[in-house]
Amino acid sequence: DAVMREAFPDSEIRSCAAQKALLQEKEYCLHGYFTEEGNCEAILGMWRFSDFLYLEHLAVSPACRGGGMGRKILEE
Repeated sequence: DAVMREAFPDSEIRSCAAQKALLQEKEYCLHGYFTEEGNCEAILGMWRFSDFLYLEHLAVSPACRGGGMGRKILEE
């Protein structure tokens, strides 16, 4: 949640309840990227359809920006 709040304006962030409801959609998935200590470094929200992926959100924590993490996530 902190990574999203640092990367996007409030108007582009869902409430916790709305996000939980969205996770029930089979096409939607949310990936978190964490340090060994359990700190969240990045979040990727996307929709998987039969013929394409729609990347809705990619957020990298300010401490990790500029080091290629976003590129690495997109390449995966």
